Amino acid sequence: MLNFTKCCVLFMSIFLIQNVQAQDADSLMNLSLEELMNIPIQSASKKKETLFDAPLSSYTISAAEIERSGANSIPEALRLAPGVIVREQTNGVYDVSIRGLDNLTRGDVSYSSSSLSLLVMIDNRPIFNNNLGGTFWETLPVEVSDVERIEVVRGPSAPLFGPNAVTGVINIITKRTTAVRSQAVVRAVAGSPSSPIASAFFGTKLSDKLDFNVSANYQTRQRGSDSDNLLNPGSLPLQFGPTSSLPAPVKGLFPDVNQSVRRFGVNTFIGYNPSEKVQLDFSAGYQNSGSQKSFLANSASNLGWNEAYSGYANFAARIHGLSVRTSLWSGYEDLSYKAPPGRYDFKVFDFMAEYEIKIGKLGSIVPGVSYMSANFDDSKYQSPTETTFFAGKSQDIRTLSGFVRTDWNFTEKWRVIAAARLDKFSVPDASYIAYEFASTYSLNEANLVRAAVTRSNSGSFVGNNYVDFTGVVAILGNQNTKLFVVNMIEVGYRTKLSDRFQIDLDVFQQKGSNVVAYMVSGFQSPAPGVVVPSLIQLQGTPIESTQQGFTLSFNYILNQRVQFKPFITYQSTETKNFPDQYVLPSLAPVTYSTISHKAAPAFFGGWYFNYNQEKWNVNISGYYMGEQEKYAGNLSFPAPPVPVDTNPSKFLLNAQVGYNFTKSLSAFATGRNLLNQTGREFGYTDKIGSFYGFGLNLNFSKN
Repeated sequence: MLNFTKCCVLFMSIFLIQNVQAQDADSLMNLSLEELMNIPIQSASKKKETLFDAPLSSYTISAAEIERSGANSIPEALRLAPGVIVREQTNGVYDVSIRGLDNLTRGDVSYSSSSLSLLVMIDNRPIFNNNLGGTFWETLPVEVSDVERIEVVRGPSAPLFGPNAVTGVINIITKRTTAVRSQAVVRAVAGSPSSPIASAFFGTKLSDKLDFNVSANYQTRQRGSDSDNLLNPGSLPLQFGPTSSLPAPVKGLFPDVNQSVRRFGVNTFIGYNPSEKVQLDFSAGYQNSGSQKSFLANSASNLGWNEAYSGYANFAARIHGLSVRTSLWSGYEDLSYKAPPGRYDFKVFDFMAEYEIKIGKLGSIVPGVSYMSANFDDSKYQSPTETTFFAGKSQDIRTLSGFVRTDWNFTEKWRVIAAARLDKFSVPDASYIAYEFASTYSLNEANLVRAAVTRSNSGSFVGNNYVDFTGVVAILGNQNTKLFVVNMIEVGYRTKLSDRFQIDLDVFQQKGSNVVAYMVSGFQSPAPGVVVPSLIQLQGTPIESTQQGFTLSFNYILNQRVQFKPFITYQSTETKNFPDQYVLPSLAPVTYSTISHKAAPAFFGGWYFNYNQEKWNVNISGYYMGEQEKYAGNLSFPAPPVPVDTNPSKFLLNAQVGYNFTKSLSAFATGRNLLNQTGREFGYTDKIGSFYGFGLNLNFSKN
C-alpha cells in the first residue's frame, strides 16, 4: 500500500506539471487566483505574511475549504493539513497530533497514549489542559461556523507562543464581521450513525468602528452499530465484547454507553477599532460537553466518559506598537464518570504584553512578558466513598516568562528571525530557555529556501506535580521532575512552477528528552514470599527519541473550476534507553534498549480536490494513515510479556456534493469514509465506519 500510494502521488504530480499551462482564471469559487495562491498566515512568525514567505513549516486551512470538504468538526477539518495526524476514537471524538512525536513511554498510564505536547489556541488564547496535558477537542466552545481560518505550525514553537508548543501549534482564527455590514452562517446536518449537528454564526457592524458577533453550536453523536468495548484492559489476553452485551455494572459507568459525544457552545465576539493603530477585541463563551474516549478510562473498560463545562473571557488590544492579551478560563471537569478519581474545578488566568520596536526598514525587535496561573481544586468532591486527584486540596502552578524576538531583512532576499524565551516555573522550581533561529532566502520570485533550529519545552502540569491518589496502591506526582524538551533542525524549499502551482517541501529531525513515566517506587509484602507494589510515582526516565522525516505538499489550480491540494508525510522514530519495565532501578533490575517507535503512523497524507460548476460544487478528499503499533503499557511488577498489537493502515475517502439554490443557500450530501474501512484508528477504541449525512448551509452577507 505504501509503494502504491507513493506512485499515485508521483503520477498525479507529473500530470499536474504537464497541465500547468491551462487557461488563466480570474476567480475560483468566489476567490481570486491571487487569494488562493497567496494564502495568509500569522502564526509562523507572529507577523502577517503569505504562506509562501513563512519561515517555518506551516499551513493554513480556509473557511471555504472546511465548508466545501464537508468536515463536521474542527479536528476533522485538520485532516486537510499536511503533517497533522487525526485519529478518531469514537464517532466525533478525536486525538490530534503533529508529526506524532507522542506516547514515548508506550502507555505507562492510559492518558499518556494521547497527544500531550501540541499547543492549541483560539485567537492566540491557549486552551491547553493544565492538569495532565493535551487538548480536549470536544470541549472547544467554537465550531466550524466560527472559523475564518486554521493556522498550523509544525515543529517546536515555544519561543513564539510559550510552553506546551513542543511539537507544534494549531491556532483557530475566528470570524469577525469587518468587510461587510452583516453576515450569517448556518450549517445543519443530519447523519448516520445518529448525529444531529448544527452550528450558527451571526455578525453585524454596529458602526464603521464597532462590530458584534455571536455564535452557537450543538451536536450529539451515537457510536456505530458494531461498537465494542475492551473488557478488563489490565489483563491478558485482551478481549473485546459488543457494547450491547456489556454487564450492567459496566454500562452504569456511562450516562449512555452508546453515545459518543454531546456538546453545546455559545460565544460572543466584539471588535472596536477606533483607528488603524488602535484595535480592541473582546470575546467570551461557554461550553457544556461529554464524550466517550480513551483518556482516563475506568478500570472495567478501555473507554471512559468525560464531562466538562467551562466559560471564558478574553481581551486583546493593540495600541500602536503595544500588544496586550489577557484571559480567564474556569470550569469543571470529570475525567472518569462514576469512576474516581476524576472530578475537579479549575481556573486558569493568563496575561501577555509585548512591544514592537521598528528599526527602520531593516527589521524589528519585540520584547515582552507573560504570566500564567492555573488552579485545580477537588476539595468539594472528596468523601468517604470517593478518592480525588489531589487528596481534597487546592493546588496551583504559576509561570512567569520573559521573551524577545527579532525579525531582520538584511537584503531584499535574505530574512532572519531569532527568538528566545525564559520560563520560570513555580513547580518544579526551575527555569527553562527556549529559542528559535530561522532564515529564508529568495533565490528569485519563484523559489525560496529556508532553515530553522528550534528548542521548546513543555509547561508544568498540575497533575504531574500534585496527584495524590490513595488506594490499594498509592499514586503520587513529583514536583522535582524535568520538563519535556524537543530540539529540531528543519530545512525547506518552496517553489512556484507557475502563477497557479506551488510546491512546499520540508525535511526535519527532532530529538526529545526529559520523558517522565509513572514507576513502581515502593513494595509491600502482604504475605510471606509475596511482593506487590505499594507506591507508584512519577519519575524521570533516560528515554530519548529521535525522529526524522519530510512533508511534501502541493497547491494547484487547474482552471477556473478546479483546485487540487495533495500532501504526504513520511517519518521514522527511534527511542533509546527504553526500559523493559517501569520500576526504580534501585528496587529491581531494569534492562534498557533501543527500539523503533511506531505509536504513530510512519506514512500519512491526503488530498483536497474541489470542482465548481455554476450551481454545483463537488469536493473529494482523501486521508491515509499507515499502520501503527498499540501498546498496552508495562506498569506492573514483574513486567509481563506484552504482545505488540497493531492498528492496520486505513484510507478514508470523503465526498460532499452541494447544490446552490441561491448565492446564499445550498443543500449538500456528505459521506465520510465511503469505503467503510473499519480498522481502529487509535489504540483500543472503536471501529469507525462510514458516516452519511444531508444538510443545509446558509451563508448570507450584506454590504
